[in-house]
Amino acid sequence: MLPCPERMKRGHADCITEQIEAMNALTEKILRFQGDGDYEGVAAFVADYARVPQQLQADLDRLAEEGIPVDIVFEQGLAAVGR
Repeated sequence: MLPCPERMKRGHADCITEQIEAMNALTEKILRFQGDGDYEGVAAFVADYARVPQQLQADLDRLAEEGIPVDIVFEQGLAAVGR
């Protein structure tokens, strides 16, 4: 089977479905950690998955060199709208 990006180029919708299912599973896991107050589970999860692949780090470094921001801060609430 072709990697997901190659299948997407060829119009295979199953790739998108796989990505959505993975995102939903990750969202559920994070919400369960939060809802259960599972600090040990979060620590284990971060230890296992909190890695920045080499290619992503190279991309982030290039963006930083160009002065392009990569963090988005969503400000909300009454103060953000001037009230």
